[in-house]
Amino acid sequence: MISSGALRRNLVLFPLSFLGSGLGNVVPQLFFRAHAPAEKERLLAACLLAGALVSLAGVAAGRALQGWALQGRAQVGTLAGTLSLVAVGAVFLGALGTASLSLFISAYLGLRLLLNAQTQVFDRRAVGATPADERRGSDFANTVYRLLGMMLGSFYFALFFDAWQVSALLLAGLVAAAAWSVAASATPQVPTAAEQPARQRTTPGDHLVVAAGTCAYATLYLFGANLTYLLADWLHVAEPGRLAGWLLLAVYGASVLGAGLVAWLARWRRRPPGLDALPFAMASVLIGGGALLALTPLASQLPVLLTLSAAMGVAHAFFLSEARDHSTRGAAAGRTGLLAGYNNMANAGAVLGFAAMTALAATPLRQAGLFHPALLGVIATLAALSGAAALAAARLDPLNLARSKEKP
Repeated sequence: MISSGALRRNLVLFPLSFLGSGLGNVVPQLFFRAHAPAEKERLLAACLLAGALVSLAGVAAGRALQGWALQGRAQVGTLAGTLSLVAVGAVFLGALGTASLSLFISAYLGLRLLLNAQTQVFDRRAVGATPADERRGSDFANTVYRLLGMMLGSFYFALFFDAWQVSALLLAGLVAAAAWSVAASATPQVPTAAEQPARQRTTPGDHLVVAAGTCAYATLYLFGANLTYLLADWLHVAEPGRLAGWLLLAVYGASVLGAGLVAWLARWRRRPPGLDALPFAMASVLIGGGALLALTPLASQLPVLLTLSAAMGVAHAFFLSEARDHSTRGAAAGRTGLLAGYNNMANAGAVLGFAAMTALAATPLRQAGLFHPALLGVIATLAALSGAAALAAARLDPLNLARSKEKP
């Protein structure tokens, strides 16, 4: 069961993921398509790569600020967090209302910095306020809120990018919900020095888990950030922007169902005591196979597009749920850096994916009409690397090693 406290403490992840998803998948595509169509691929790749790098700095800033959640300054942190949420809403509205490239890019980078710092601070506050016996339920709520935010954010901005007045009302509601959630972790249950586990370094297996999640996230970002262009320029479908919104809804809708499937499977399937590589392996097969199928003429048919999108969503839920479980379990054992690694997987994946995208955009492949097939090949390769890293991490996990030694 998930407690009402866990549901409220983690609710802040929904508006942050909602806005972050719009920034990462839809808003830049539509803005550059409308205001710089001749250079949209180059501008999109450069902007997204710069945003991913700024996001890494945002998580680092969040780690420096998260002491409010752990050192008795929770009320100050709540006020500062609420003000920062208001600032995000105001800047986001400005980004939606401008036609200036420089203003949009500046607002975009500022938002990526703020959103990632907030995610790290508020996530750490929620973890600090969660009793040990509620960890799994809190992890499930955290994952579902993130996935719902990603789903609805991408869908909303794909369909209502120009609805400025509606967005103003929506952003006000999101900020209010986030502030209410942040107040729930204003008095975290901080263990005493004697109760705290000894601080430990992250292990090589931990780094491999982050690497596996990074590669998996890179495939998702490459898919989402290029979906409109793939539909328009590679598959030549009608109304690519609107269809992209529905397909992203299928991606994240399937991811929410996938998170529920993971929780259901955990009830009857005997899993390893440490990292379970199976969800990562299944995600790798779904993503890689889908990317290769997208190279065929079948991919232009709507049922196939919906199936591929749903497969991407289920894969995302598989690896995200397992990575979250590993990260909070490790943090509870003293490897506190794992939580920052988890929150940075998306950013590192964006850097990796958008760097590859930028490199591809600078090659002759773009002029030869081979940019999109090459992009799908990169997605399949990254999916394979994700599965391989997770398999290696599971073999190195101390809990899995201990069980293997106990076997006769």
